[in-house]
Amino acid sequence: MTDLSAAHWTPYVQRREIFWGDTDPAKIAYTGRFSDFLLEAIESFYRERLGTDWYRITFDEDLGTPFVQMALEFKSPVTPREPLAITVLIEKVGRSSVGYVVRAHGFETGELRFIGTATNVWVRSSTMKPLSIPEKYRIVYEHEMQMARDLIASG
Repeated sequence: MTDLSAAHWTPYVQRREIFWGDTDPAKIAYTGRFSDFLLEAIESFYRERLGTDWYRITFDEDLGTPFVQMALEFKSPVTPREPLAITVLIEKVGRSSVGYVVRAHGFETGELRFIGTATNVWVRSSTMKPLSIPEKYRIVYEHEMQMARDLIASG
């Protein structure tokens, strides 16, 4: 799990290489891959900040986090010439839902490549019924949301 002291907080950033298989005949990343980039970054956030991943929560805890909303806005082309620095921020924490803001920049240039939002809902995997976010995860989400407020507001 993450260090919850404000003095040590930095936003979660995943470095994502772009490979030949991510591209299309237009010589840029294939549009369909962007949802994968967003979801991979969120799962990496789970590993780093929550100390778990979707496989473990599904099979070890009988929990799930299906997504109920996702949106992407493309800002500039993505190619294999530069990796992405994908930042995952928590925007909203509800009883059973979590809202994310995901921003991808060129790793070297810092140029904004895409912005995404997503919302998932915590459920019992075996029943697919919503449940309250488990406390051990809620504490981290709420801390991350508090720390990310200024970053989200500044765009």
